[in-house]
Amino acid sequence: MTNPTIDAIIAKAAEAGVEARYWEKGGKFRLYVDTGRRDAKVFLELDDAEASGAALKVFIDDCGQAPAWYASQKKALQGRFMPLFFAYVVIRYADTAAAPNGYGPDINAMIDEARAFFAARSANAEGE
Repeated sequence: MTNPTIDAIIAKAAEAGVEARYWEKGGKFRLYVDTGRRDAKVFLELDDAEASGAALKVFIDDCGQAPAWYASQKKALQGRFMPLFFAYVVIRYADTAAAPNGYGPDINAMIDEARAFFAARSANAEGE
């Protein structure tokens, strides 16, 4: 069972073409995505059911490749599913005004990047 915040994150991610499904067990709250690969797992790990904090996690099964291969695969998957994290940021910080707003420059940069991502998608959709 989800809540309005998690439902909003899932809906926002879907706007960017990322389908996520909610999973909760033993105090862990995650939004999983289908990578289309059996050797990789990608999910947004939430700090709690209210989504007060989150991190995009990427795991690739060991298959004997060189470390550089794993790093490149992880980077590619992070880029492909970053819209899920951006959806979290846009929903979590929806009521946050432009800087100065009490957050540091790193958080403000993250908020600006996520908002710009969805604004660009919206502009592209209107231009089509």
